[in-house]
Amino acid sequence: MLSDKIKLISMQANTASVPVSVMFGQVQKVSPIHILVDSRFVIDGDMVIMSRDLPELLVGDSVILLRNNGGQQFVVLGRL
Repeated sequence: MLSDKIKLISMQANTASVPVSVMFGQVQKVSPIHILVDSRFVIDGDMVIMSRDLPELLVGDSVILLRNNGGQQFVVLGRL
């Protein structure tokens, strides 16, 4: 249907214009890392990319994250 195709194109254009999202999380477990993101879902393992300059995280630390467009990887930028 034409309206469905227009909606799809609109959604793709919006997604392409915003390649990353800023999100916030709280460290629940350190080894292996588990982070509760925006009090909605937990990320862990290959989904988490740690910044090299980031000091060691502790359970309970609040962190700022960048989520890629597809939502499959998150870069931990630092602690709040």
